[in-house]
Amino acid sequence: MGSSSLWDLPPELYGTLASFLDLSSLIALSQSSSASRHLVLDHLAPSHIRSQAHIPTPDRLRLLNQCKWLGHIDRNFTQARMSGFSLPVSAPLVGESTRVVPAHHKSRNAFEMPCFRLWARNPEAGSWRGLVTSRRSTLQLWRVGAPGSREELAPVPMAPNIVQAGGASAASSSSRLNIDDDITSMILASAPDGALGSTDLIIARLSGLMQRIRIEEPSWHATQRRWISGRFVEVARYSPAYSTNPTADSTTSTIVQSISSGKGLLVSASTRKPRPSVTPQRSDNAMRVATPIPEIDRIDLSEAVKRSRRVIDASTSHWITIHSLTSPGLEPLRQQLPTKPWSTLMIPSSNELVVGCSGYSPLSLATLTPTSCSPLRSIGIPLSRPSSIYSLASPPPLSPLLNPVHTVLSAYYNSSILIHDLRLPNHQSQVFKLEDPWSDDPAYSVACGGAAGAWVAGGSARNASIRLWDLRSSTSQALSLISTTAPPINNHPSDATSTSTPPATRSIRNRDLDLLNASTKAQGLTLFSPHRDGSPIYALEFELSRLWACTDKRIVGIDWDRVEGDHGRGLVRWEGVGYYEFGDGEGDPGKFRMSW
Repeated sequence: MGSSSLWDLPPELYGTLASFLDLSSLIALSQSSSASRHLVLDHLAPSHIRSQAHIPTPDRLRLLNQCKWLGHIDRNFTQARMSGFSLPVSAPLVGESTRVVPAHHKSRNAFEMPCFRLWARNPEAGSWRGLVTSRRSTLQLWRVGAPGSREELAPVPMAPNIVQAGGASAASSSSRLNIDDDITSMILASAPDGALGSTDLIIARLSGLMQRIRIEEPSWHATQRRWISGRFVEVARYSPAYSTNPTADSTTSTIVQSISSGKGLLVSASTRKPRPSVTPQRSDNAMRVATPIPEIDRIDLSEAVKRSRRVIDASTSHWITIHSLTSPGLEPLRQQLPTKPWSTLMIPSSNELVVGCSGYSPLSLATLTPTSCSPLRSIGIPLSRPSSIYSLASPPPLSPLLNPVHTVLSAYYNSSILIHDLRLPNHQSQVFKLEDPWSDDPAYSVACGGAAGAWVAGGSARNASIRLWDLRSSTSQALSLISTTAPPINNHPSDATSTSTPPATRSIRNRDLDLLNASTKAQGLTLFSPHRDGSPIYALEFELSRLWACTDKRIVGIDWDRVEGDHGRGLVRWEGVGYYEFGDGEGDPGKFRMSW
């Protein structure tokens, strides 16, 4: 057996590969080498156990017997750990800053994907600010003060269930919502002119259902002389499937990885695949115990690899679906993708759609209209090794440093964050590369904002750490200049400020170089959670001087404008930085530690 045929496989293939091997074969494989032992423990054995667990509830006795088998490999493989592996489907990662966090609630299974969204009653006037979060399949609204203020975080009394516009509960409608149909994505609906002036939310669920939600705030009932709780009202539904009912097809399931909105359009990136079989598989563990472990050379893994590739290629499809928010009667546009999409982004005030997928050229660009979508074309320098883009972001609308209409930031699984100028040729659009010299943890999320719109925040995959870079510092050790031979390009001759003029050896625009301070020595910094969370940072969002982030247990707000002496709830002082928090209160309270 050649090592390259097994160790270089993408992780998605391990689940199918494990279905062709019995547990005794996996044990024999684990005893062949240290690398194969880790492969079996981390991928093949969990996938095998998961395939034996049938829906809706796994057989705990069977799992216990299989755990005894795995005890031959690793005594730390406990029943509790196996119970976590018994989920029939792996949790999807969703991109952009569109994920909802279960505040005050610890993640119960792999389907709870943290995400949140800032919300305002009147976005133009900014009357009061709110933070919308989720608790599994329901929504919550929190009131937050303006950045730099002493106003404390406070929950807004809202009805727990989402109701339809007619007044009936959405869960009691003809297409009943499953109580375990967790919310996986959340965005603000855009206006037809591209501005994010709407107060409606759009959420995506694990089943593939997308709902447009209108927030009705609590009101004072004059007759009863009491406050009436607010409501989350469903005003529209969308589905990435060809059927209007996402549960109509019982043979396939659709999972939405990401949603985005712009110019009155709703874009969803989804994956369709066969549903796991509900027929319990026979497991005769007594016979397996009595059966001698086969020799490693008798396991034909190469044939299993070929069969698993054919199964995945034939059964899984990836799609981009575009719905019109202003004309619901229009048929949705659909375009199939060659690889799995993780993130999407509609460029504000533009018709450009950016899609982050997996592969050697994971970043793609397309032009959208209400009735058409151009074919996706790859942009950026092709990678030497395949990677995935888990999050996409654009600069704030008034950023003087980066052009918000033509700039895209992407967070890669290979730990880097790239900045692209969409005015440059496709394979020369990459202008900046941000890396942490002390960590190669994957980047799960990215956001841009802060002072002068020059701060870039990247959420790490481990230890709840946030990486920060200031693009105004040209001497930052975390900033790598990407060489290019592109000549100066001017897509708008009448507008001198939109000219992209990269020199022959580097691709920094001259107008940006004027804003960079060559005398500064900032090298970037990393923020660490005070509670020693091992969770990734699933979502990030800047709000003027404040940065919001979420892990699988809590939401954190970091305010650089909170003055010394403030003692708001959840506020901790360190080096003049205010810190808010609400979520699970495990561990001792601590300071939000920074590392330069």
